[in-house]
Amino acid sequence: MHLDHAGAAGLYLREFPDATLLVHPRGARHLTDPDRLVASSMKVYGEAAFTALYGEIIPAPLARTHVLEDGETFTIGQRTLGAMHTRGHAEHHLCLWDEQTDGWFTGDMFGISYAGLRFEAGSFVLPATTPTQFDPQAYIASVHALAARNPAMMYLTHFSALPFRAEQVDMLCDQLQHYTVLGSEAGQDVAALQTAVIRRAEQHLQRLTSAPAARVAAQSLVMDAQLNAQGIAFRQSRIDNSHSGAETA
Repeated sequence: MHLDHAGAAGLYLREFPDATLLVHPRGARHLTDPDRLVASSMKVYGEAAFTALYGEIIPAPLARTHVLEDGETFTIGQRTLGAMHTRGHAEHHLCLWDEQTDGWFTGDMFGISYAGLRFEAGSFVLPATTPTQFDPQAYIASVHALAARNPAMMYLTHFSALPFRAEQVDMLCDQLQHYTVLGSEAGQDVAALQTAVIRRAEQHLQRLTSAPAARVAAQSLVMDAQLNAQGIAFRQSRIDNSHSGAETA
């Protein structure tokens, strides 16, 4: 229920009076009472950028909100969708399995893949590790859980349909493992982490296209790399604080 995915949920329900909001159990209270969600997002983006991006966030009516449990299925028209709770990007994240096309609506769980990152040799996917709940091992487990269904397609929120390939799993998991190392090496230095995230992305891109094209493509990920760096830094701060607390005790 991050705002770029669900920020308009309350507005949709106002505009479509017969609609029902289906949401992860951990997300329902934030969409029906979004004050904490808004405050958290403002810390990430700043008040001016937040207002420009999202405007006013309207609460979703509790009476029209349905909590979607892990494994629950529902039908829209002739299409049956099944929910899977997927941790790693956020504790309130879920993906939807579409039986009709053997595809996953992945949210952020299968990363980001812009049109300019897709080449004849394959498509590049970048993990989405924005603050504040990034958990690399849980993320890796979720990626493998999606792949285990042997999907034909991945429908990425950022952006669009991506034919599934096993090498995309390896690409995502390698970057996620690398992020764990980066946190221990660079600590909470967001600028250094951002540079390292871009560098790792460029290394993978060089396997799909020429070195100059890979360099250009990697630089197009500056904003996403900054958000990823913030996620790595936030996780590292929690690790450092837990160690500090243990030492104090």
